[in-house]
Amino acid sequence: LTKPVDPFDLQAGLVAAQRVTALHRQLERYRVELERLNADLADLARRDSLTGLGNRLRLDEDLSQLHWQCARYGWVYSLAVCDIDHFKRHNDEHGHLAGDDVLRQVGTALSAAARRGDGVYRYGGEEFVVVLPAQDRGRALLAAERLRAVVETATPVTMSVGVAAFQPGVDADAACVLERADEAMYRAKQSGRNAIAG
Repeated sequence: LTKPVDPFDLQAGLVAAQRVTALHRQLERYRVELERLNADLADLARRDSLTGLGNRLRLDEDLSQLHWQCARYGWVYSLAVCDIDHFKRHNDEHGHLAGDDVLRQVGTALSAAARRGDGVYRYGGEEFVVVLPAQDRGRALLAAERLRAVVETATPVTMSVGVAAFQPGVDADAACVLERADEAMYRAKQSGRNAIAG
């Protein structure tokens, strides 16, 4: 402003400054809201819409991080692959809506039976994966039996569970552990279902 100050110029400058300040505040509100929406979208992209559990993408991300931490520091972890027994037959007899309800019930039962710090994920179809940090094979088998029993008691279905523990120096990545747990789950099915194998 030039001196002497012209009241009209001062008023115009103050109005312009007020508008610019209001625009900056509005932009900041939009930025914060956009960050919140992006975080919500990222969470939705990693959550199974039917059960509310983490989905395959979240499992891959979480398991990869856990595997590399355990490999680096010499920690242990185990995986339990859980498959609902005779799920196709249940769907055929009761319909797909009832099947969806069973999937939700199993997800809820697994979450309730898991320890704090365990991860429960819907792996796909009627399969779930439970990540058991700091659990060796023996403890993981006990946890798997607890999970199996809870599902049998709390839902109208049973499940077969395969367990595998991370073997440092043997398992190059988490996919190796997951594959062994999946193979163990098939052995549990072959042994008569509603069983665990490891």
